[in-house]
Amino acid sequence: MVIKLDFTDDEMKDYLLRTGKYKIISVKCMESDGFWSVSESSVEVAYRIGDTETEDWLANIGVPIKHVFDWVSISGVFTREIKTKLLN
Repeated sequence: MVIKLDFTDDEMKDYLLRTGKYKIISVKCMESDGFWSVSESSVEVAYRIGDTETEDWLANIGVPIKHVFDWVSISGVFTREIKTKLLN
């Protein structure tokens, strides 16, 4: 069975910040339309406070393609956090 809940980006960010466990920052990245067009944009990512390895990696990564940040995306981190909370 699959349960689907919808949250806005702001609701997810607010929840993660209220836990006191996560820091949210904006990181520059490249986006491609799948053809020839590539543009620079920014994406917000969340990582655990005190996770110096991830913090250092984010600070020194340069300007990667957007999908590199999937594992620290707001929605990905929020989903893992809620799933853990519901299952414990």
